[in-house]
Order: sequence, then C-alpha cells, then structure tokens
Amino acid sequence: MEGEECDTSLTLSVGGDCAGGLVSTQFHALFPFHHHHQQEEEEEDCSRKTIIAGGTRKKLRLSQEQQALLEDSFREHTFLAPKLKQELASRLNIQQRQVEVWFQNRKARNKLKQTEAELETLKKYRERLSEENRRLKREVEELRSTRRLGSPEPMATTLTICPACLRKTSCRARPQRQGGTNGVST
Repeated sequence: MEGEECDTSLTLSVGGDCAGGLVSTQFHALFPFHHHHQQEEEEEDCSRKTIIAGGTRKKLRLSQEQQALLEDSFREHTFLAPKLKQELASRLNIQQRQVEVWFQNRKARNKLKQTEAELETLKKYRERLSEENRRLKREVEELRSTRRLGSPEPMATTLTICPACLRKTSCRARPQRQGGTNGVST
C-alpha cells in the first residue's frame, strides 16, 4: 500500500449505478489548471466582451428634462402610487421599475440630508451644553475656594432669570444684615 500511488483525480460519473459501464468525465480535462494571472486576464477579457455585447446593465442616465419631471412629481407626491408610476414611466419612456428605484433613492437622499442636519443641530447643542457645564464647574470651584479661604462674611448668591431668554444668571452680593429673603430672588 505504501508503494502504490493513489489516483486523486476528481471524476464525475454519469449514469444510474456505480457498477461498470459508466461514462466518467475527467474534470482536469474540462477545467484545466490556470495560473492566477492568466485567470484574471481571461475574466477581464470576458467582462469587456459582455459589456460590449450588452450583457451587463448600464447605469440609467436621465436627461435633465426627465430628472426635472421626476423631481416635480416627487415634490408633489413622495408616495409613488402604481398609477403615477405607470404614468411617469410612459411619459419618460423608461421602465416602471426604474421610476420606482429613482423614488426610493430620492427618499433615501432626503432622509440622509435630514439626518445630517439633525446631527449638526445636536452637535451645536452639545457644544453649548459643554460650555455651560465648564462655566458651572468653574463657578463651583470658585465657591469652594472662597469657602476654604474662610472669608469673614460669606458671599450670598442671587439667582435671577432673564425674561427674554429664560436663562439663569448669577450675581454675587453681600448678604443683607436685616431680615430678608436670604438673597434669593426670582
């Protein structure tokens, strides 16, 4: 057994049983071994031929008039009813599926633009909140340092709300000695 070579070729049998009288095909005859470089060249040649022969689909390029008509229709009706789809396809001399795909792509572009605009708004809002947070942290640190210094008269903070923007602002003032509202006003 060690001295014998094993036949490792792959064969395909055509017939009903595995007994004698089978027609077998040697795969190496049908699919000869190619080097990787040769195979790539053959695939490129083949793809060029199918493009020339019209075997692959070309990307639909609409004229400016067709594009304008689709845009107008989209502004009027973002939902594409079957009747409208058929009407547009016949007016533009394209397939209904192409009209449908154009509407889907247009909706996707709208959603992407809307999402990008919302992202920018949220980024600006986050930046304003971060700045407000930094300002408040500085203010807290100032109050803590004032308290640590042990000033003889603690500073009272008066909170006021600006009616125009409804933002809270703080003003520091000396505490009142006589009865009052403890330095807080609204």
